[in-house]
Amino acid sequence: MDDIDRKIIFYYLQEARVQQRKISTELNISPQVLKYRFDKLVSSGVIKKFVLHVNPLIYNKKVGFAAFKGSSSYNDHVFTEIKCLEELSIYGFYGNSEDELSNVIEKASKSLGPAVMRYIPVVDEYISMNKYDDSIIDSLSRNPRKSASEIAQELNLRYHFVKRRINYMLKKGIISIIPVLDLSKTDVVLFGLFTMNFKAISKIVEDITLFSVNDLKSGISICFSENLNSAKQIINKCRDIDKNIDVMVIYEYEFYENFYKTKN
Repeated sequence: MDDIDRKIIFYYLQEARVQQRKISTELNISPQVLKYRFDKLVSSGVIKKFVLHVNPLIYNKKVGFAAFKGSSSYNDHVFTEIKCLEELSIYGFYGNSEDELSNVIEKASKSLGPAVMRYIPVVDEYISMNKYDDSIIDSLSRNPRKSASEIAQELNLRYHFVKRRINYMLKKGIISIIPVLDLSKTDVVLFGLFTMNFKAISKIVEDITLFSVNDLKSGISICFSENLNSAKQIINKCRDIDKNIDVMVIYEYEFYENFYKTKN
C-alpha cells in the first residue's frame, strides 16, 4: 500500500459516496487508474464493504452503548461491535423502549461480564421524513454507494429530488454510510472518544468523524486519522478541552446492516 492508496481510503472515510471522478481529479490520476486501485483495495480485503446504517430513532428505537472487558463477541440487539486495544469491546445496542434497552444491556452483562462503561443518550428528537425516504433507504441498503440517478430511475423519481433527500438524510444523521476496513492492512487509525463535553469536542473532530451518537451534552464519536501521530495530536486537543475524555484505539469494528427494522 502506497501513499495514493492511503489517500483513496481516507477520501472514502470522509465521504463514502464520493464520486471516483472527484478523487481522481484531486489525486491527479486517471479514472482508470483510480478504478483499478479501488477494485484492488476491495479484492484484497482492505475495504471489506460499505454498510448503510440507519438511525434507529426513525423506527422509534432507543439506543445505548456499553463497554465490556475482553474480546468476546455478542450480537443480540446489537447494531455495532467495536474491538479496542485497551482490551475492551464496545457494543451499540437498540431496544423498543428505554426499559427494554436496559434489559438488553443487562442480558449482555450476564454473558460478557459487568459493563465498565454504559451510555444511553437522552434524545427526544423529531426526525422529519419524506414519504419517499423509506424507499430511498431500502434502495441504498442493497447498495450504499448506488448513485442518485440509479435510485431515481429505479423508483421513478426525479434525480435532483433523490439527490437532495440523500444529502438531507446524511446531514441530519438519519443515515450513515460506513466503510468497513481491515485495519490490520492499513495505516489508518480509528479511535473512539467518549466525552461529557460533546458540543466542544465535536468542533475538533467533525471532519474526521465516521459515526457518532450524542445528546449534545455527552456522546461517543468514532474518528479516523491518517496515522498515529496525527491521531495523537487530535486526541491532545480534545484533552485540552475535556481532561476526563475516554479514548479507545480501535483494531476491529463491524456495523450490522439495517436488520433491526424488521425485528422486535
